[in-house]
Amino acid sequence: MPRPLLDLWRLWVPLTLVLLAPLLALVLAIVVIPVALGVFKPVALGVFAPVALGVFALSVVGCWRTPPLCIRLVARAWSFASTSGASVRLHYARELRPEVEQRRVLETCEQDLVEVASLFGFSLRGRLVVYLFASREDVSHICGRNCHGAALMETGAVLISLPEKWPELFRHEVAHLLSRRLGRLEPALKSEGLAVWAAALGEQSYLDQWAVLVHLFEKASLLAMVDDLYFRDLARETPCYQIAGSFTGYLIRRYGWQAYVQFYRRAGRKNFHKAFERAFGVTFAEAEGCWRLGLPTLESFSPEFFSKIGIDRETIVRCLTKKGQKKSAMLQ
Repeated sequence: MPRPLLDLWRLWVPLTLVLLAPLLALVLAIVVIPVALGVFKPVALGVFAPVALGVFALSVVGCWRTPPLCIRLVARAWSFASTSGASVRLHYARELRPEVEQRRVLETCEQDLVEVASLFGFSLRGRLVVYLFASREDVSHICGRNCHGAALMETGAVLISLPEKWPELFRHEVAHLLSRRLGRLEPALKSEGLAVWAAALGEQSYLDQWAVLVHLFEKASLLAMVDDLYFRDLARETPCYQIAGSFTGYLIRRYGWQAYVQFYRRAGRKNFHKAFERAFGVTFAEAEGCWRLGLPTLESFSPEFFSKIGIDRETIVRCLTKKGQKKSAMLQ
């Protein structure tokens, strides 16, 4: 069996159970239990066997019409090429071989894995499996939602596409795998904020400038982000991610990693604010106010930031001016 498929064995087990559970349950009810009680009649098998097979067929058809993630992944990745390092096994589309070698993808993954693990203070158990795709559309089709990458918690693997800034995407998904050892992923403000912070390798000035920039164009409420429906809304998902990353970095820098881990372990959807106040000793609103006071202004952005994002300050100012003029015209 190809190596890309072997690395998905943890996904095959639950899928097999899903398909066979209805059949096994009916066989147990129709044959095993009646035989054990001494009331089994062969004619019953002829009556109920079609029912059992029908239920099994419905399970198969359901998986065919809406295939689980592992089936969609296998359909795309079975022919992938593979290469391995000390801590990462990389599976990639064969047409990406020149780019994989030119960009030194495997070596970069191994180096970034070490750097992200150093932020958390622990590493992954076993070798990390990475599935590399040519485009965002490939990953989105497999995951069933619009995304550049995904972390498969069941297998300890990550799926990523190969855009220009793919290392940051890789670090983001690795952070999700590591953070599952800290606590629940919900709400998204918590898990995505930590992943964005780790993807930037804790570079707070970069995170803060991104947060300010996206907030200038799309106002997003930090308090409202505690609600996953608000955070995951496609209309504001990008500003939510960047603002969450900046706020997470502020909490870690201000209160320390141990206090943040305590918060992460305890916080869920229902007790988020209580866990926050218990871990940091301040209310969520108070922490937000202090974080906002420390954010930079657009005029103080570093030249390195504009170089990274590929947009100059003047272009941003012009866009903001046009946006303000359009808003004024709508209000008149």
